[in-house]
Amino acid sequence: MRTRIVSGYRKFDRPEEWVEEISPYFIGARFQQRCGHFLLHAHFEAVAGSYLFDIDVRRSGFRPGQRGFSIDGVATHRYFALWQPRGTSSIEQAHKVINLTAGRWAFFEAGLPCSFNVVDGSRVGVMVPERGETRWAELIGQGGRTLPRSEDGDMAAALISESLGRSTPTNPFIQQSLEVLMVDLLDSALERLTPSLDADPRSSKLLTKLCQAEELIAAELGNPTLRPEDIGRAIGVSRRALYGLFSQIGETPMSYIRRQRLKEAARRLRSSDEEGLTITRIAYDLGFTDPSHFSRLFRAQYGVSPREWSLDGSGLLHA
Repeated sequence: MRTRIVSGYRKFDRPEEWVEEISPYFIGARFQQRCGHFLLHAHFEAVAGSYLFDIDVRRSGFRPGQRGFSIDGVATHRYFALWQPRGTSSIEQAHKVINLTAGRWAFFEAGLPCSFNVVDGSRVGVMVPERGETRWAELIGQGGRTLPRSEDGDMAAALISESLGRSTPTNPFIQQSLEVLMVDLLDSALERLTPSLDADPRSSKLLTKLCQAEELIAAELGNPTLRPEDIGRAIGVSRRALYGLFSQIGETPMSYIRRQRLKEAARRLRSSDEEGLTITRIAYDLGFTDPSHFSRLFRAQYGVSPREWSLDGSGLLHA
């Protein structure tokens, strides 16, 4: 399998050159006859075993509405996801058409043919994840599935942008952690489409399970590989039931873990007991593998940077 990845953004003004470049990843890539000029800029990146693509379509050369680019499938993975940072796209799979607008995600089975139309001036991101959950097939289905806007989906998009925007290579450990986090975030976003509970949410047994999950998370905040499967296995519930439990408090397991880590980071940044610890050390101690990503999450949650928070003793901690 060829795994060459283009470093930085590259200009493509000949369709055959573009097809040659993406053929190692997408089977049967081909164009229909065009009626105009072709121009796009693209950047490819590998994050552990996943592939990321950022494609800025300046001119497709197709008529409006024409889905003139097609693939027969993805060469190496079971699923792929599209994210639309700008403009609109139209994707057809299994006689179902998805119209993707700015800020939205769509998921597709990788073994089925697809045809695409990306409107001129649009930008589309593609993620081909290494880790495909087996139950994604029933959640996505033939023809693909769009996701409603969510914090998890937006966070995954921010991580992809961050990964593609790096000027220097990331070390393998951080790559693996980023990959796990991106896939977990997308998995959480997909999970929101499923029924929330396997059982009566008012039962004392389920409330007890929720408390057990929260206690486990509190004890494992420093574990960067903590995942919903680990929590469910530890407290004796299925993955779906675990998501159902957290839906009762308006969370997913991953969003709850992230919020608790940030809350504890905010406490430590203000605590005299933690004096002398750097922001980087606190980030690592709470399961964040990338301090710059931690800083962005912190600012998104509290409206200030970790440094500003640590220096301003008058700030209030938001739950």
